[in-house]
Amino acid sequence: MAIINWEDVVGRYPALAKARDATEVNTNYVLYAIAEVEGRLASMFTVPFSSNNITAKDLTIDTTYAKWYRFSDPAKADAIDDHVNGRIEALLSGQAAMMTSDGSIMHSVGGTIWSTTQDYTPVFDKSDPITWMVSSEELLDNADARL
Repeated sequence: MAIINWEDVVGRYPALAKARDATEVNTNYVLYAIAEVEGRLASMFTVPFSSNNITAKDLTIDTTYAKWYRFSDPAKADAIDDHVNGRIEALLSGQAAMMTSDGSIMHSVGGTIWSTTQDYTPVFDKSDPITWMVSSEELLDNADARL
């Protein structure tokens, strides 16, 4: 599922609804805007972003709109791009954080992705799926944390 769709874009920018149909905008603009935003942020955040990441959604909606105006009104597109670029630079430098729809904050972590299960043996590997199981150390730590 894509982080945004036609409805997200025209919800903010209703003028697009009068100019193009959903299929054309999704095919020619939305998918490329998603790729651009995720590509630029992938060095510091895990992509693809989920639809609950309102910061990434916001940036992608604006990027779609800028792509739309790229040839018909370059000055407007440049203004939107400048805004998006500033926000992306702030996210990459750690001066800003991503927000999710439930109010959670996600910071970049200097290129290192942190996981709550990173210190345990992975559940999934190349062995037969019948033998896959959660690390007993992880299960014990979870039980201890509940006490």
